Amino acid sequence: MVKNPFARKTVGLVLSGGGTHGYAHIGVLEVLESHGIVPNLVVGSSVGSLVGSCVAAGKSSKEIFDYFIPLNTQSLLSFSFKQSGLLKSETTVKYVLDFIGKKTFRDLDIPLIVNAANINTGKEKLFRKGSLEIALAASVAVPGVFAPVAIKNNFFVDGSLSNNLPLDTVKDMDVIIAVDISYFNSKITTRSTSLSILKNSIAIMQRKIIDDTLKNFNFKKKTLVFIRPVLDDISIYDIRKKTRLDLVRRGRLEARKVLRKVLAR
Repeated sequence: MVKNPFARKTVGLVLSGGGTHGYAHIGVLEVLESHGIVPNLVVGSSVGSLVGSCVAAGKSSKEIFDYFIPLNTQSLLSFSFKQSGLLKSETTVKYVLDFIGKKTFRDLDIPLIVNAANINTGKEKLFRKGSLEIALAASVAVPGVFAPVAIKNNFFVDGSLSNNLPLDTVKDMDVIIAVDISYFNSKITTRSTSLSILKNSIAIMQRKIIDDTLKNFNFKKKTLVFIRPVLDDISIYDIRKKTRLDLVRRGRLEARKVLRKVLAR
């Protein structure tokens, strides 16, 4: 293991959403662990909230890899009888909670923040305490796929819609490690469906928001480790095992490259 380069600094880890691209987060975690880097705060959006909860629960990258790589995705499909969504996000979340063995934010080893979007106002909601199941279910509730999660007469969906890389949550950290696995890979042609066009439109907006956030964020006196693996040729709906392994590999490669440059500076 390499000596931790940030041993005397506070570290905030921010994991973006991006569907099955979330497997790339595992590769990034492997590299961080190999350098002895343990975050003081973990923040996740959408699938990043699921991976982030595992990190905050003290699970190693190997444990996460061994649990999620062999995953039978069919076992996570629990149909909803609501008009607002085809599936229940709670089923996916329960699979994660069974793995980490934690029920509330207070139970976690490392502080965790996850976000979701109010589908009526568009405003971002940050979850820092209370039930992990409710917070994670809201954060991963992709509109049209998962039914929105109702909380006190408000309805919440996928956090990536409002803020896919919530850097403001780690503004007090000395070192910010931000991992962007957002989706941007559909090539639109005359044969493209309206759904493909819609997906690309959302992806363009999400990528622009992330780029604008990075451009306008005040990194004065802070170290930024920005990791964006090359994933644009892989669909966020590709769930084959060989694709999962490839995503882990790409996350690992990009994290090594970026850390090498940061440490050289």
